[in-house]
Amino acid sequence: MLSGYNKIRFMRTVAQNARLFCVQPNKQVAVDKALLSKLRKKTGYPMINCKKALVQFDNDIKEAETWMREQAQKEGWEKAGKLQDRPMSQGLVGLIEDDTSVTVVEVNCETDFVAKNENFQALVSQIVKACHKHTPQSDNGKVLLDNNEINSMKDEDVTLSDKVALLVGKLGENIAIRRAASISKDSSTVVSSFVHASGPPMVKDGIKLGKFAAITKVEIPDVDGIAKELCQHIVGMNPTEMGEWRPKPIDKKELKKKKKEKEENKSRPEDKVEQRLLDQEFLLDSQFTVRSYLHDNAPKVEDFVRMECGEDLGED
Repeated sequence: MLSGYNKIRFMRTVAQNARLFCVQPNKQVAVDKALLSKLRKKTGYPMINCKKALVQFDNDIKEAETWMREQAQKEGWEKAGKLQDRPMSQGLVGLIEDDTSVTVVEVNCETDFVAKNENFQALVSQIVKACHKHTPQSDNGKVLLDNNEINSMKDEDVTLSDKVALLVGKLGENIAIRRAASISKDSSTVVSSFVHASGPPMVKDGIKLGKFAAITKVEIPDVDGIAKELCQHIVGMNPTEMGEWRPKPIDKKELKKKKKEKEENKSRPEDKVEQRLLDQEFLLDSQFTVRSYLHDNAPKVEDFVRMECGEDLGED
């Protein structure tokens, strides 16, 4: 028989041994430094997160990457839901052009700081390329897309909305795709584009980035790059509609008369002369309207698109 004291010692020893059998020690995995560097470079996630993932999956980089993206996606959507009511007046427009069409997309964020972020600019470039690839053609050569249509598009089997949520989780700021437009080319017209940045020209992965963009489509011949000049005019003067094309230009006397009438009636809401492209003073030569300038220089405007990041579209 054990004494009281020895019985207590015996019971403690049994309990300690039982815990050794029931509880596994923390698994120690030596992280492969080459894989760690590769995973960090590929995903862009913090080094500590990459290390944790490799430890968890015994240096299986594919499993680690999949798990990290799933976690980041979940966190991103949660954060996006919390931030969705924050205003977004900043961001970028991105434009791509090839032999068949020109596509422009607006992506918004909360601050100019994020708009200058490399990850945000890379996201805009991915969205522009996906839109350019998946935008359907139309009979009139022009397609306008809203954010719902764009968000459902896929890039590398991931929806664009998921890509946005992923970056929201990473940057901690609200981001949203707003709209896109595309104009296709044909043998009888010339399509030109112009992107204006607030600073030096920006190009990311072949995509032109900025705060303003315009696309114009004019009939052949495009004498001395008039389509490009029209793009600059459209960015600067912000027309909202084409106006009526007439076979004869307005002479200078009639132009002065119209300018006088516009000044006298500018308070009238029904006066939309200044919003019509063809009736505007030509930005690069104010003695002409756009209409008279085009009459003197040959091409007729078929269509145009203007996009300004963060502009008021009268949305609810």
